[in-house]
Amino acid sequence: MLSKISIGTANFQKKYGILNKSGIDDYELRKIISSLKRKKIKDIDTAISYKNVDNLLGRSKIKNLKIYSKIPKLPKNCKNIKKWVNDQVSKSKNKLNIKKFEGFYFHNPSDLLLKQGAELYENLERLKKKGIVNKIGISVYEFSMYEKINKDFKMDMVQIPLNILDRRINLKKISKIAKKQKVEIHVRSIFLQGILLKEKNQIPSYFSKWNKILSKWNKWCLENKLSKLQACVNFVFDNKIADKIIIGIKNIKEFEEIIKCIEKKSKKYPKNLFSKDLGLIDPRRWPNAQKN
Repeated sequence: MLSKISIGTANFQKKYGILNKSGIDDYELRKIISSLKRKKIKDIDTAISYKNVDNLLGRSKIKNLKIYSKIPKLPKNCKNIKKWVNDQVSKSKNKLNIKKFEGFYFHNPSDLLLKQGAELYENLERLKKKGIVNKIGISVYEFSMYEKINKDFKMDMVQIPLNILDRRINLKKISKIAKKQKVEIHVRSIFLQGILLKEKNQIPSYFSKWNKILSKWNKWCLENKLSKLQACVNFVFDNKIADKIIIGIKNIKEFEEIIKCIEKKSKKYPKNLFSKDLGLIDPRRWPNAQKN
């Protein structure tokens, strides 16, 4: 199961999301990279828009790892899309000190629905043909966005959110389409940016309106004598649709705890505890919102 893991780097940034304020330093990252290699985990998920993360990774001997990144939102009035795509990918590659990317997602998939969408896609596809990028994909929040883009553009992979509370994407439907078209499914946000792992007094006041469901989550874990981390891991690894499961960490301790949970995973997790309230499950709607 460890071969399914991809290390998410959003938490490597300082002040990312609603909980993480510290980021990561070079020493801690080198310990993580060494542990990845010992565990034979080869995938790292990052994004050009993650502040200073490319530079950080580039100093950490990642040449033998597989790097997935995301191209940022297309700037307004971009006059030369070919140059912009080339610059984005080339600069990122140089900072990371790698020869090629295992995959590149469109971080803002709605760009493909613009009149420049075809040109944007074609220029990333051109880099794929050159061997600079192995796979092209999209990172989405809703199944409807995947369906819209899937009509006109061939993707190699799709990245979707999935966790105990966020089960909005129809997994059977997306799995059926993906299997037919040979599209990899990569799962992210498995801890809902850490909210699912925190105790009540550690959760920001913004989430107080969802005290009822968060209390149910806490109660279930206590009654079943299971850590919140273990229950989250059990849930996502029990869903067989994922080709890759992205785990967000910010230190070696978190990494080691997650590995232990994966190694003793079971089918034990709350089956009917979830929410459709986007204010809770969609981090874009939180204060100081940032994309995954």
